[in-house]
Amino acid sequence: MIDGCLTRLFPSSWPNSRSFFQRVGQVSLAISLSVAPLLSQPAPGPNGQSPDWRLTRLKQYFRSHRSPLEKVSEQFVTAADRYNLDWRLLPSLAVIESAAGKRYRRNNIFGWKSGRARFKSLDHAIDYVASRLAGSPLYRGKSASDLLRKYNPARPIYATKVLRIMDSLAPDT
Repeated sequence: MIDGCLTRLFPSSWPNSRSFFQRVGQVSLAISLSVAPLLSQPAPGPNGQSPDWRLTRLKQYFRSHRSPLEKVSEQFVTAADRYNLDWRLLPSLAVIESAAGKRYRRNNIFGWKSGRARFKSLDHAIDYVASRLAGSPLYRGKSASDLLRKYNPARPIYATKVLRIMDSLAPDT
């Protein structure tokens, strides 16, 4: 990986470029500058699709279910990236909790706080729930199955339903 990054930054036509940067101690800077853009981009899809394949797939899914959530597809993907969540989790929760955005109140498409929470907008709901799933000790670091069991402990089949929708969006990505 390091050699590949250095090669892209400093072509082989540069004499002793690798040893020069090692001597100066700037290899880590060169590597971080070349790798940082790669790390901030989502990984390619299962078949090597471009990084926005998730957004395309999510819109396609919502459209096929005549879901009004298609209009906030980008927010789902953005929140997942921001909080390092599986991009399929939030949309799948919304599908179960709000009939894919067809039945909800107070912008609460996630059934948050047993459906009693109020949000200023769908964008706010998506960001808030994503931040809680990523940051709260109740959910942080758990597998999807364990997180979903904690999210809705009253319904034993809940996790299975959400995981099935996640899988229909894309198999384990």
